[in-house]
Amino acid sequence: MTIYIITDMEALSGISSFEQCYNPHGSPEYEYGRVQLTADTNAAIAGAFDGGATEVCVLDGHGHNQNKGFRQDLIDKRAKQVWISCFDPVRFEQFDESVAGVMMVGQHAMVGTRGAFLDHTQCLPSHIYRYRVNGTEYGEIGQCALCAGDYGAPFIYLAGDVAACEEVKRQFPWAVTTPVKRGLGWRRCELFPTDQVRSQIRADAARAVREIQGAKVFRLPAPLEITVDWTSNEFAEKLDGIPGVERPEPRTTRWRIAQGRDIYSWPSDKWHPHGTREKP
Repeated sequence: MTIYIITDMEALSGISSFEQCYNPHGSPEYEYGRVQLTADTNAAIAGAFDGGATEVCVLDGHGHNQNKGFRQDLIDKRAKQVWISCFDPVRFEQFDESVAGVMMVGQHAMVGTRGAFLDHTQCLPSHIYRYRVNGTEYGEIGQCALCAGDYGAPFIYLAGDVAACEEVKRQFPWAVTTPVKRGLGWRRCELFPTDQVRSQIRADAARAVREIQGAKVFRLPAPLEITVDWTSNEFAEKLDGIPGVERPEPRTTRWRIAQGRDIYSWPSDKWHPHGTREKP
């Protein structure tokens, strides 16, 4: 049984500042953040194996890391480290029909969430004001669940701040969550004791795998309509004129995709959002 873990940094148990996620590589703050990323990820890896996984893949999903976030001297070597196999469209290595379930570690809440730490969707600074799929707001958690669902895999677990856990409970109530801290403002949070949290991550991740038969595969009716409201006309203009992209309002862009696995792909000169569904 293969379990796939996608990581982020903003909602890790030991992260309390923007700088720990985004300062230059090699800086003391960022290197501290890398240690926190590796420790939380190790707890989830151990939990997945405890729960019955026979293979665990981990993907460094924090864009700033450029696949260099995990401390190689500390990461659990039982897990297979994977990354992005192509960008136009985006595809993750070994993310396919063989995956039994998907987890997220260190994942923040969607943009505009009250009481969330460093909330955003896709990009910081947060140029996106609202991200919708078929008219409903989703964030990166929803994107992950849709992508996994297209391959027949359920989204089963998240470790993140309280706001991210509440987002999961609203949208994917079957998934197990571990709250690691509480947001007090966009740049402020209350950390929970990291040793206790990591022990809980391991226990909760194991439970998610053991109870995987009760998890649901998340799909929405196709084609999926993606609507992005931007904070400025400038960002909408960058997509204007790309085949398949509509601009119903000055700060709004909209396009349709035939399959959930294209949810991470952005319209560009290299990829147009109007193709047919891939053959399995």
